[in-house]
Amino acid sequence: MKSIITLASVAMLSSYASAQPVINANNIAQNFNADFYYLEAPANFSVGGAGANQIWDFSTLGSGMLLGTDTAVPVAGSQYAAMFPQANYLYTMDSAFSDGDMYFYHNLTSSKFEIYSLGYGGEVGENYQQNPRTYLTFPYSYNTVFTDTFKENSNPATSTVTATYDAYGTLVMPFGTFNNVVRQKSVIDGVTNYSWFNVSPFYPILQTAFEDGILAYMINNTVLGTDSHSQAQTLVTFPNPAADILNIKLPDGFSGMANLTISDLSGKTLIENKFEAANPAVNVSMLSQGVYIVRITGQGGEFVGKIVKG
Repeated sequence: MKSIITLASVAMLSSYASAQPVINANNIAQNFNADFYYLEAPANFSVGGAGANQIWDFSTLGSGMLLGTDTAVPVAGSQYAAMFPQANYLYTMDSAFSDGDMYFYHNLTSSKFEIYSLGYGGEVGENYQQNPRTYLTFPYSYNTVFTDTFKENSNPATSTVTATYDAYGTLVMPFGTFNNVVRQKSVIDGVTNYSWFNVSPFYPILQTAFEDGILAYMINNTVLGTDSHSQAQTLVTFPNPAADILNIKLPDGFSGMANLTISDLSGKTLIENKFEAANPAVNVSMLSQGVYIVRITGQGGEFVGKIVKG
């Protein structure tokens, strides 16, 4: 895919209005890890208003399809590092839809964040290293506008992007509410799209790709747990998304009584069961659409997984 992701009370959310959020180079996290989803854009999807202290309520968006997990990794020693000697920031995406991991190379300085290239399947995909695309300028503050030209090495045509920090406010998604969100309006060769950015750590929570008829969103894995659970092992669950019955596969050797909890991203426990060690099945039909954390603790250790309720 070339492009490239319940409002309880408006009065209550409006109390979060605050100073204009600013993105700086030090907001680009070096240990970032997030799951990347996409879904078809609803026919009536509206990007909402521009300006200060907006509330964008996208709580009714359906569950997306997991495309892969993005992880920031060192450039040095990476598979395509020799091809991109100027790159100093890299994230990979493990995707079932490509031939191996995908590598996204960037250049990060105190004044801007640039997109260099994509490597996958032993080859280089889109390569903008000779004339990279500027993604952000720093400090990125309200009403900042920048225009940049960029060109793929194998394409004679030059493209132009004009990006505007046109709004900030509160973004309500099915999997959580985000305050102090920055929205960027980007016009590339006449096509307009929008991104809603979390500031610290920086990442796009929601993006549009209207030319492909899709939306994409990220769920940041680094905010799902607490330090006390940092040693938890990954739990295998299926199907994911789950509509009614969720199956859980426990590791070999897990024995004895175990405790299972399913909680929302705020940490509120919604389902709790005890069972003898086996591969349990849990009815999740009563949960609303969204993202939840499944945790099993017992004699065999602690295991954590993330599910999407469809």
